[in-house]
Amino acid sequence: YFLEGCSELKTIDLSSLIKLTEIGNDFLHGLYKITELDLSSLTLIRIGERFLIGCIALQNVQFNPNPTITYVGEGFMSSCVNLENINLSCLGNITSIPSFFLYYCSTLKTIDFSNFSKVTKIGWKFLSETAITSADLSSWTELREIQGEFMMNCHEDRKSTRLNSSHTD
Repeated sequence: YFLEGCSELKTIDLSSLIKLTEIGNDFLHGLYKITELDLSSLTLIRIGERFLIGCIALQNVQFNPNPTITYVGEGFMSSCVNLENINLSCLGNITSIPSFFLYYCSTLKTIDFSNFSKVTKIGWKFLSETAITSADLSSWTELREIQGEFMMNCHEDRKSTRLNSSHTD
């Protein structure tokens, strides 16, 4: 656990870690008071399990916009209950979305999936318990498998979710 037990930590500057390419399991797990995280200077390739899980005050995460990440582990940013929007263009090279991906991010309303064209598999509880009101998966032409509880209970104040799965060239 990186910074385990640092529950009072409100800010962290990682901008000088420009050679960091891999983040292991439980990165900043349960830092309850951190509200923003800027990872835009990092050229990450791999993110382990339970990345930022339980960071309940987190409202903004900035990643490097280049699609360098090829793997993210299970529980990616789960239970970040104050996160409303996120740009995940950095995940454009992943082929498998793990289980519990952004699970229980109960205020998450907006996410751009247009860069996820290489995804072949979606794990359990993908975006379940979020406030997503629209999801355009039309660029996901390689998708072969969707596991259970896909976008289950996604609603703003528990409204239904609209899913656009049409593909246009």
